[in-house]
Amino acid sequence: MREEYITMRKSNRFLIDWFFKYYSKEFNKDKHNPFLSPQEFQSFFSSYFTNSRKEVLSYLDLIFKVELIENDKGEVVYIK
Repeated sequence: MREEYITMRKSNRFLIDWFFKYYSKEFNKDKHNPFLSPQEFQSFFSSYFTNSRKEVLSYLDLIFKVELIENDKGEVVYIK
């Protein structure tokens, strides 16, 4: 998951399916009875990510131990 995250972070293109997979793995332990369906997750998370993008990415950077440098425009210039 980390490598996929870094690829998304580098390209600045974030896949809702990846976030759902992360949510399912980390927060929804009952795979047969998910708290949110993929459609519900997409509806909720798209709005949440739009409003809280920086916080979500900072959290995931910490979780995946990502080292990054951004320029003054907030663009990633280095990531590892």
